[in-house]
Amino acid sequence: MIYNKFLENIVLVIGDKLYGTKFINTLNEYRKLNNIPLNKLKEIQSLKLKKLLEYSINNIPYYKKLNIRLTDNPYSDIYKFPIIDKKLLRENHGEFTNPNYKKLVTGKSSGSTGTQSVFYRSKKEISIYQGIQTYLWEWSGYRIGENLIQLGITPNRGLIKSIKDFLFKTHYLPAFNINEDFILNFFKNLNKKKVYNFGGYASGLYLYADTLKRNNLKDVKIKSVISWGDKVFDLYRKVISEMFEVKIFDTYGSSEGFVISGQCEKGNYHLMIPHIFLEIQDDKSNEVNDGEIGKVIVTNLDAYSMPFIRFDLGDLAIKKNSNEVCECGRNFPMLEKIVGRETDIVVTPSGKKMIVHSFTGIFEHFDEISQFRVIQNSSDFIIIEYIKSSKFSLDALKKIEQKIHHYLQEEFRIEFKEVDNIPPTKSGKPQIIENTFIK
Repeated sequence: MIYNKFLENIVLVIGDKLYGTKFINTLNEYRKLNNIPLNKLKEIQSLKLKKLLEYSINNIPYYKKLNIRLTDNPYSDIYKFPIIDKKLLRENHGEFTNPNYKKLVTGKSSGSTGTQSVFYRSKKEISIYQGIQTYLWEWSGYRIGENLIQLGITPNRGLIKSIKDFLFKTHYLPAFNINEDFILNFFKNLNKKKVYNFGGYASGLYLYADTLKRNNLKDVKIKSVISWGDKVFDLYRKVISEMFEVKIFDTYGSSEGFVISGQCEKGNYHLMIPHIFLEIQDDKSNEVNDGEIGKVIVTNLDAYSMPFIRFDLGDLAIKKNSNEVCECGRNFPMLEKIVGRETDIVVTPSGKKMIVHSFTGIFEHFDEISQFRVIQNSSDFIIIEYIKSSKFSLDALKKIEQKIHHYLQEEFRIEFKEVDNIPPTKSGKPQIIENTFIK
């Protein structure tokens, strides 16, 4: 606790002053929002949205040329702005960048949709993102300065990041493309007297937990598990919670600098509405009803160096009843479920849909298959690539086919293809569905 106060009240305060950032200020601001009524949260959102829209039409080249006229109602005005996506950003790169900002940090999206985009953020904007992210981490019980095992995709840390890792007691490990010996050696050599928080990509956390569980390495003390950047399937939750005997707290955002939502102790995904304005739309760009699936369109209320207004993330989510209140006591609105990429879905000839979770919910009951991927190139059939386990039998494929047909209540051609390897996406994450048909 003393070390936590030292970091928060001295180190981080000095760091923010030196670099002109707002990390600790943002974190403290969001801590105060825990018990704020929903109408007050919406007031904050409304004021920030109004300010962003006014600034953008006066300063950002792309929006200046649209000649948008604003009123006193930002929730109406927002729909006068066009929906943008990675392709549009890439083709009109300079027009979205604020000419008034200098010394911006270049970022790149993960490319998990197949399209990578370049974007810019100021150091202050990055620190706001990090402050909100840390706020959500704290919902799991984590506190700054506690031991943290973090999985990521940049294992070569360099001097500055290595100093930061030392100060914040962080063990930084690779999330993907690792072998069992590495995982086992690391945890065997870990100080067993200490308690750790564990965070990273959900698929990476699952890989580590599954390896430790299968090798019966039980003497690891984990206080909390936090996931980001990846889909959390039921199987992941089951294995992780059984191994570490804690809940997994998932967060949802994007590499473009959005912190969209995080899970509370009741398992609900709360939307960070002081930071974002979110729309869930159908294929005709209409807002979906509660309980329906739709495209995630998001506006970053803290981005001025390169405003992202009505940005199509390429994700799908299910809208939750807007009148529902969470038992955790926080009044942030909620999402029902984060489905994943728009292409993480299979469509039958009759228009029925199966999302990623539908397939993982079936395959987790078949030990005969160690890994699979669903490929759809047309509406007529799907190909399921699979890697056999030592328990494999052809009977398992027949049962999987039957379960899929039962789920759809429709006969649908399925071709199974045995493979030795299923490559990850460009970002290193595993891919469950590859759909070129609906792109």
